[in-house]
Amino acid sequence: MMKHLLPLTLIASLRFFGLFIVLPIIGLYADEFHTTAFLAGLAAGGYALTQIIFQTPFGILSDKYNRKHIIGIGLLIFLLGSLVCAFANDITMLIIGRFLQGVGAIGGVVSAQVADLVREEERNKAMAVMGAGIFMSFVLAMFLSPIIASHFGSNMLFLITSVLCVFSLIVLYWKVPNTPNVKYHFNDSKIHDLLTDKNLLIMYLSAFLQKFLMILTFVCVSFALIHHFLLDEDELWLIYTPSAIIGTLAMGPASIFAQKKGQFKAVMLFGICAFVLSYFLMAYAVKESEKWLILLMMIVFFMGFAVLEPIMQSLASRYPK
Repeated sequence: MMKHLLPLTLIASLRFFGLFIVLPIIGLYADEFHTTAFLAGLAAGGYALTQIIFQTPFGILSDKYNRKHIIGIGLLIFLLGSLVCAFANDITMLIIGRFLQGVGAIGGVVSAQVADLVREEERNKAMAVMGAGIFMSFVLAMFLSPIIASHFGSNMLFLITSVLCVFSLIVLYWKVPNTPNVKYHFNDSKIHDLLTDKNLLIMYLSAFLQKFLMILTFVCVSFALIHHFLLDEDELWLIYTPSAIIGTLAMGPASIFAQKKGQFKAVMLFGICAFVLSYFLMAYAVKESEKWLILLMMIVFFMGFAVLEPIMQSLASRYPK
């Protein structure tokens, strides 16, 4: 299993690293490009808009053709977007590059390739390994992004991402086997059910709001840390990294509690409450100008995010009939 799983986990993790790495320093773009907070936020979360649009077409194409080649096409598009970002000299080019990064929407295709290459009884374990890899890339992005940007400039982040993307392409065609010849039969009524099922609609809305609040949090926190608390660029990791690590540690116990005890709803409510509490803490921290409250706020926020992410995916996979 690991022979096939590790290369795909590496590819998925490096791609997400390239998407996450801009988040901790997004407030810097407003100063660097003399732009507004809205446009800086669009540069941070713009990839998600195109990802929503292109995720389904990539999935359909991967069911009809060799998934390995579809992943390769997505990585090439992601590489193009990363290069546009790396050489962007204004906020418009940066936003275009981020949109292009999102067009290479191969996350679902990589998961499907794992499902094709791994035995059914090992798929849950395989998805857990992939999830751990993605979260490790998230923590690394929180740590490395402010340090690299402060010493070499923000454009260097995207140059590194481009190099990692080329490395991913090498790993893909060197280590990942071709997709097994599996035939899929589509039922229009099933697709209709996916779009009208009440429980799934709730999960879709929850996932949308979770990602929306994540981007909003990074925009607000980065602006607060730089302009209100007057932190230097190379000090931002002191806030992001420990909070990301502590938050990620909450994911394991929450998943076990949900799976073993069947308390999916309770765990999801805990994650939502953590989100709500983190915003109250943010407002109070800015009012009182207390840095330790911002650190506490980020810990609570990351706990909510880490708890919600696997639970929502698990529930979404259970509801379709």
